[in-house]
Amino acid sequence: KDGQLQLSTTIGRRDADVAMPNEKSLSRSHAKLTVSGTGFSDLSISDLNSKFGTSVDEAKVEGDASAEIKHGARIKLGSTVFVVARVPLVLCASGVNAADRPALKTAAARLGATMIKEWREDVTHLVMPQLACTAKLLTAMAAGVPVVSPRWVTAASTRTGPLEALPDAQDASLAPLPSQVKQHGLEDGVQHVRPERAKIFAG
Repeated sequence: KDGQLQLSTTIGRRDADVAMPNEKSLSRSHAKLTVSGTGFSDLSISDLNSKFGTSVDEAKVEGDASAEIKHGARIKLGSTVFVVARVPLVLCASGVNAADRPALKTAAARLGATMIKEWREDVTHLVMPQLACTAKLLTAMAAGVPVVSPRWVTAASTRTGPLEALPDAQDASLAPLPSQVKQHGLEDGVQHVRPERAKIFAG
């Protein structure tokens, strides 16, 4: 409602969404993680009356209270410790026409992603409606960054929860359309991530 989203996931040894049967210090249903806010930007945790408790940065989570979790926080469930790391999605657009930009920005906002025009080191996906031999495409290929279409961003933004995987960046139905410029000589699938390119382009 009003762009505010909220989803919860339980963690425990057995009766939980995320089950870790070998972690003996966890209760069957130990704690509940809740993501909320626009683009699932806020994360909190509450204890579910576990035997050995839940703490965030050594502060115990008491009773029905919940604790906010920030990037780098240490979460302790029983004797099991996790460090929370936020890896933001940064989408760089290339070749998106003015009429399609508002819809792309809306989908990116729902996804909780940052949409930028110029390439940066922290770009996670290059968004192109159609393959074209550009500096951004070559940079993405050299950096091992997935190249996706605006359809991929829309599909990613309509996931039902944060535990649902992002769409496959190599799914042909979500890939940029082939280049219409013959002299570009771009083969089908040339944009797929190939780790060996990192060695070719090193330095």
